[in-house]
Amino acid sequence: MNIKKDLIKPLILLVVLPNIFFVLAASYFHLGRSLVNLDYLFAALLVVSPFTIIGYVLFAIFLLVDLLALVSQIFQFVRLDNLLYLSSFILEAPTTYQLTTAFGAVIILIFFWGVFSIKKNVGAAHTLVLFNLAIVIYAVSFYSDSRSIEEQRVWRVDNPPLVGSPTYYTWRLRSDLFFQSVFLDGQVFSDHKISGATSKAYSNLEQEKYQKVLLIVNESWGVVHNDNINAKLLSPLKQLNDKITDFSSGEFGFSGATVAGELRELCNLAPLHFNLKDVKEGFQHCLPHKLKQQGFNTTAFHAASGVLYDRIYWYKTAGFNNFYFFEHLNWDRRCFSYPGGCDFEIIHDVTKSLSEPGKQFVYWLTLNSHATYDKRDIVLDIFNCEEFDVDPSTQSCRNLKLQAQFFATLSKAIENAELDNALVIVVSDHAPIISDQEEKIRYFVDNKVNWLSFTVKADISNSMTSVD
Repeated sequence: MNIKKDLIKPLILLVVLPNIFFVLAASYFHLGRSLVNLDYLFAALLVVSPFTIIGYVLFAIFLLVDLLALVSQIFQFVRLDNLLYLSSFILEAPTTYQLTTAFGAVIILIFFWGVFSIKKNVGAAHTLVLFNLAIVIYAVSFYSDSRSIEEQRVWRVDNPPLVGSPTYYTWRLRSDLFFQSVFLDGQVFSDHKISGATSKAYSNLEQEKYQKVLLIVNESWGVVHNDNINAKLLSPLKQLNDKITDFSSGEFGFSGATVAGELRELCNLAPLHFNLKDVKEGFQHCLPHKLKQQGFNTTAFHAASGVLYDRIYWYKTAGFNNFYFFEHLNWDRRCFSYPGGCDFEIIHDVTKSLSEPGKQFVYWLTLNSHATYDKRDIVLDIFNCEEFDVDPSTQSCRNLKLQAQFFATLSKAIENAELDNALVIVVSDHAPIISDQEEKIRYFVDNKVNWLSFTVKADISNSMTSVD
């Protein structure tokens, strides 16, 4: 029996080709992945052993985990039902995602066609060879990684080692990081309290200085190296100097997902995981609860589905009387950077809610400036990237165009007297997600976010303060 010859086909089909495919996919989308996924070796070990069926099942599971490890770096879904919801938009997704999905499906079918043609149970020697090979490579993986569990993200997004096991790290990290969301069994919030833009403004709210408050968490509004870019983005607001007073702005350090940015502003909390569906404790000191005690009606808006990140559950627990998501509103069109509605539509529902009688606190989480910054979402193209030495073909350019569109839309609402007498706070959730790290470093400051606040005056003639 020629052990070397008999092992070539299973090693190529079960180990080499899947690793090549996923490495190329990770490279194309600039995602983190080890060059060698060790899991496939163990699937090959079982396929050529008497436990062939188990090998097939494990191979399918390892393919799925490998795929989800990459997808979760683009769309940080919480549970598989979230991913199923997102996948329903595949026909409307960017062409790159559509082609990648189709190509990936074809490749996986080819994998399985080849796998089922492997000669089964070819001998104990094959099993022994593969087992020893797997152990040696696993040892290299284990001892080559010096980072602690706290320093690791789910499946090595940053600086992945040469060899790794996404299945092992998914299991190891599930109790502390992203995949704990599937098996909730630990502390929800960190003991360390964090502050954001709302912390700076809350003293005025406690003094009952305002009757109308609009908090906007602006998706992926990044701190740029070129100050002229930010000045351009904010220029529509600055042109309303007869309508705006008490203008202030700044930036602060933050690293985390959108939900973490929301909890930072609404509750001064840092989540340890994102499974918030059944969480009841910890939300009692959130800003909506505090404002309700002062007589405010509290309302939240977001143009994506409420099932994502469990917002339809934890918004109520955090103190919102009312909340409106994609499924609750009528839409003239869809937007595509992230599946859902359009911010330039939902702003009319936001301002209408703010104008209702009595004290109103309205929270709006924007959506359309989410990665991948789809060109189809740019309906008001007012930012010239070349003017600021930004490559027009980049994600960064599209992000800036969408930010310019957002601030122009907000300014138009102020000009039309839709936000009169309101305190407006705008703060970023996190730095932009740019797949090409060299590009991101060129234009943006990583792990920093912007914020600004101002008051909208109703009587222009009484305006005392202008925007600098």
